[in-house]
Amino acid sequence: MKLGSDRIDIGNCNFLTNKLRPYLGYTILNVPALKLLGTTEFIPFEILDKKKVIPEYIRYLLLSTDYLKKSKFLMSGKEHPRIMPTDILNIQVSLPSYRVQEKIIKEIQTKELESEKARENIKKYRDQINQIITKELDRLEKE
Repeated sequence: MKLGSDRIDIGNCNFLTNKLRPYLGYTILNVPALKLLGTTEFIPFEILDKKKVIPEYIRYLLLSTDYLKKSKFLMSGKEHPRIMPTDILNIQVSLPSYRVQEKIIKEIQTKELESEKARENIKKYRDQINQIITKELDRLEKE
């Protein structure tokens, strides 16, 4: 497959994170079967020992509030601030056991589901409020 300079073949990496403005939190798990292409602003990473590290655990680390806040200090460039792959690789964190990583992932996923349900409820309530306002405005116009 021929690729232009403005995209990369994501290949078999486990996850990708953005080097342009990393504090925006674009870190995604890869699905190799999809044979995705991506912008050069993504950095593909492969976990070499999946018996010790769960890719989704690393993804959540890179989406953590601490990383997103502190990534600003690792960026260079004024107009288009970027983080370098070596700076990401040099970040040191404690590595909990595989079992603890699984528990952390499960807990985060549970919280994400709760958040999604709350967002759906908020949307439903907003729709109800908008209907009430519209109905009341219509009533006032008819007076």
